[in-house]
Amino acid sequence: MAATFSLDHAYPLKPADLLATLSDTDYVEQKMVAIGFDEVSASHDGAQLEIHRSTEPPLPGFAAKVLGGKQRIVEVQEWTAGDVPHGTFRAKADGTPVTITGTFVIEPDGDGSVLRIRGQVEAKVPLVGGRIAGLVADQTAKTLDAEYAFTRTWIAEH
Repeated sequence: MAATFSLDHAYPLKPADLLATLSDTDYVEQKMVAIGFDEVSASHDGAQLEIHRSTEPPLPGFAAKVLGGKQRIVEVQEWTAGDVPHGTFRAKADGTPVTITGTFVIEPDGDGSVLRIRGQVEAKVPLVGGRIAGLVADQTAKTLDAEYAFTRTWIAEH
């Protein structure tokens, strides 16, 4: 079963500058810790950003039985630079039947840019897969909104 999420976040940076910020490993690690993750590490090889982090999300009973307690998440982002930087992401928590995939596009917007995030959560679980996918999609959108708030502050301070 699948669920989707969609967010548009405006930033006061040109697309290339926003891409440079979003792919900076120091920024990524500080952001993840600030929004509540632990055991955070990030590496970037020029085209691919890999982020490792852990969390123990609050889950309702039906989801806790399937997803368990502490989760170790690996996220891989692949970006293509240019006038309109764009890329893909995929994230998976070890030992869970849930996968998050999607796209990023950074479009020029006046003196700044807009980051457009489109994603899908797939939960391969009989009977409750749709409910779990919806729950994870909602939590992912909340996490991305927390990342947005952190990033706006980071940009203002750096």
